[in-house]
Amino acid sequence: MKIYINHLNLDALPELLKSLNNNYINSETYIKIYSTDGIYEINNSSSKKLIPQDSDIEILENYHENFTLLVDQSYYGVEEVFQINSDHISRKMKRCFFELNKNSKIKLVIEGEILDDKHFFKRISTEYGIAPNDIYFELPEKTNINDALVKNELNVFLSCLN
Repeated sequence: MKIYINHLNLDALPELLKSLNNNYINSETYIKIYSTDGIYEINNSSSKKLIPQDSDIEILENYHENFTLLVDQSYYGVEEVFQINSDHISRKMKRCFFELNKNSKIKLVIEGEILDDKHFFKRISTEYGIAPNDIYFELPEKTNINDALVKNELNVFLSCLN
């Protein structure tokens, strides 16, 4: 399950990344490919086609202070592939994961395109070498986000965004 923050200013993400250094746990790089046949993801060990499995969005108005959250139960099914249409666009991407502690159920994920010199005009996080373009919380399926411990963790992360 992913939880997005409604109307978050993505231009603030490079600064936010600096404040989260102590909560960084790991990152993963991958190549995202968009073609007429679908969306694909390639990492070090596999190539897979992402098959969207859509679900309704739940809106939680003013969950914490002025933050409205969007709870998305959608996910991607995967199909291993060995060939990708040559007519495509690809982006080298990186996901950075942050946790409050080792026992946390919640991960804050910040994704962005890995930059090289030709992208000098984009806002970048020099700490992680990306132009952040997505931020969300990742939780196990069926997590009760109104549980006091879960809500507390979300609120701590949301407080960093103020």
